[in-house]
Amino acid sequence: MENLIVERYMRLIEPLPFEIKLELISKIFENLKTNISRPEVNKDELINELYGSWYDVDDSIIEDIYSRRTISEREINLD
Repeated sequence: MENLIVERYMRLIEPLPFEIKLELISKIFENLKTNISRPEVNKDELINELYGSWYDVDDSIIEDIYSRRTISEREINLD
């Protein structure tokens, strides 16, 4: 049934000029965009899920992060 509907619309659209086809695509896209809804994210739940996610990381990672930091010796001229 759905395939039949698509075929009927295609027969209507095929003879139309390029500009009108583009306008139709644009209208269909806008319609689809307004009908798509993002799932609502509960930020409190997300924070609770992420809380403690680094608890099992070895303490040596802190030393590793500090050792990879660099200090720039370059002069900054603000004039």
